[in-house]
Amino acid sequence: MSRYGLIAFAGYLVFLAATVPARLVLPHVGLPPSLAITEVRGSIWSGQAVLTTTAQPASILSRVRFHVWLGALLHGRWGYVLHGQGPLAGDVSVAVGRHRIELADMVLKATAGSVGPLVPGLRDAGASGAFVMRDRDWVMGAHAHGGGQLSWHDAGLVAAPVDPLGSYRVTFTMTPAGAVYRIRTLTGRLTITGGGHYEAASRMVSFRGFVTGHGLRLQGFLRSVGFFARHVGRPIRLRLPVAAL
Repeated sequence: MSRYGLIAFAGYLVFLAATVPARLVLPHVGLPPSLAITEVRGSIWSGQAVLTTTAQPASILSRVRFHVWLGALLHGRWGYVLHGQGPLAGDVSVAVGRHRIELADMVLKATAGSVGPLVPGLRDAGASGAFVMRDRDWVMGAHAHGGGQLSWHDAGLVAAPVDPLGSYRVTFTMTPAGAVYRIRTLTGRLTITGGGHYEAASRMVSFRGFVTGHGLRLQGFLRSVGFFARHVGRPIRLRLPVAAL
């Protein structure tokens, strides 16, 4: 086969790959059991889909439009630029390579009521408020690095003595072993200050810091969310398992 024939054949293969229906691929993407991809339209080059929860009754988290991330292709990785609308909304670029997943330019917003049931520790807490996740470059895998911020604005829980408790921000940095984080209070009567580590191998998270309440009777509330009354006003040290989604 001539050189031009090879180029034409390669172009034909690229055309076939670009026109593969997304519905044949995306529903089989590895997701936590609590999530599913439905109503897939378009090709693997660009299209749209719906992200739903699997709990009954199922609910729509986000209607997502996607297209191939050309920047990732230039570096030998397959990736997408995603834009979502709904209870979970925003933008993020995702690329998958050998032993790594890269997230970039992320700005995601979600109501706590919609994603709280998917988060360990919040499933039955009746969470309210809004989450905002931001990052510039976050790589997970053998050579993890980068990081971002997770904010919880007007945070509320059913068992809380006031609503909202406050607004909080967690700043985290990825490491090969997991992540390190710091948490601070932006506003509110319940003040949380401290930080810790997440250990990927053991799926354990540690925390060391302070929890104080201005004019709040915290003993009963802290017991309801897993703390002991003696921790009020004293340094708290915890190391707890993180349940899988």
